[in-house]
Amino acid sequence: MPQPSLTPALVESDDLSSSDSSFDDDSETESKSTKSLLLHGPLYGIDLSTDHSAHANAREADLVRERCNNAPRAIVCAKSETGMKRVAGSLAVTRALGDAYLKSPLLSFAPYKKHAPYITAKPEITIRRIKKRRGYLDDKILVLASDGIWERASGNAVIEWLQTYYCETNGSIKDNQIMKHTMRSKARLRRELLQLNPSDPSDLIIKSTLNSVRKSRRMPSISSLLQLPLGKARRSKHDDMTATVIDLSGFIM
Repeated sequence: MPQPSLTPALVESDDLSSSDSSFDDDSETESKSTKSLLLHGPLYGIDLSTDHSAHANAREADLVRERCNNAPRAIVCAKSETGMKRVAGSLAVTRALGDAYLKSPLLSFAPYKKHAPYITAKPEITIRRIKKRRGYLDDKILVLASDGIWERASGNAVIEWLQTYYCETNGSIKDNQIMKHTMRSKARLRRELLQLNPSDPSDLIIKSTLNSVRKSRRMPSISSLLQLPLGKARRSKHDDMTATVIDLSGFIM
């Protein structure tokens, strides 16, 4: 099992990066968190991880309070009572590589130094056995994507995009269950797939999410969204986006 070796490796990597860390901005900061989704059968997805968010995950917020011994302002809204809840009013996520000022008093400063650690580099680990029945995998596809995706797209939406992609492009997954279901995909999804012209499934997820953002913002095209200058103008529309799609059929003979 990978669990015994993975956690120390990540923590050691974080220690190395933290030893040379610096923090020169007293504004809100944002670290990336990755969430995984498993496409099980032809119809639904299974979350393999939870959001490591101070705002959306009460259990993670409680763990922050435990680490810092219920320090004042352990979990607070950064700007107003209706804003996003953040660790110490600064960081949106509760687990991260880097951000040493929220982990170690030796690498921290006021007002965080007195109460650190708030967060941890220890990952959440899920172990799942991949099974094969009647010639087909129970679990078809593994999706790893950053919070920039999951803040704007639901798991069901991602599954619909991928099912349509594999049906329309005769993708690498040769699974009659997926094909049979997605032949009934909505015409809208097929039209959008042709318009987005993705280079691969990961590209599809990012482009489809950007397309959802531009629709919600009533922008004429994805290109008009991407042409916004970097910084606040762009950040107010969406966070950074990364996605990886893994075809699990390559791991089972």
